[in-house]
Amino acid sequence: MDAKLKINEHEFELFIAQDKIEDRIAEMAWRFSSDLKSEVAMVPVMAGAFYFASRFLSHIDKPYRLFGVQASSYKGVNQSEELAISFLKDDRWIKDAHLVILEDIIDSGRTAHELEKYFYSKGAARVEVVALFYKPEQQRFECNLTHYGFEIGPEFIVGYGLDVDEEGRYLKDVYRKQ
Repeated sequence: MDAKLKINEHEFELFIAQDKIEDRIAEMAWRFSSDLKSEVAMVPVMAGAFYFASRFLSHIDKPYRLFGVQASSYKGVNQSEELAISFLKDDRWIKDAHLVILEDIIDSGRTAHELEKYFYSKGAARVEVVALFYKPEQQRFECNLTHYGFEIGPEFIVGYGLDVDEEGRYLKDVYRKQ
């Protein structure tokens, strides 16, 4: 665990250690499982939510189905106006399903908002969002965020699945841009 690091031209400092992240994920999963009344379809948003989703799902002790989606609204450390979405399977499974979008971070909320709209347009019965990080000051788009791990400020973060141009995703701790 380094206190500081550099990725491309960006400097970062340690923000949240891996053990604290994983403890929080276990707590979130326990709370989520205890609220769960029926089978759900878990929809991790790849690639950023992969790390969070794998840890979160390892603590879920009730039946679920798993369907991935790829979506991105970032270019480097800046959000872009473009949102690219693609499914890793066909979308026939959406109709009448209770879907849980697993996100690494709710920043503007745009990705989760657009996915919710899409899922409801395809006949989903219910859609909710579970995210590891939440930036309430940055949120511009509504989404049904039911559980989140950490509320943070507007700082840009990297690690534990979050990246800068595909760099830093592998970091076990989370770092914030200085």
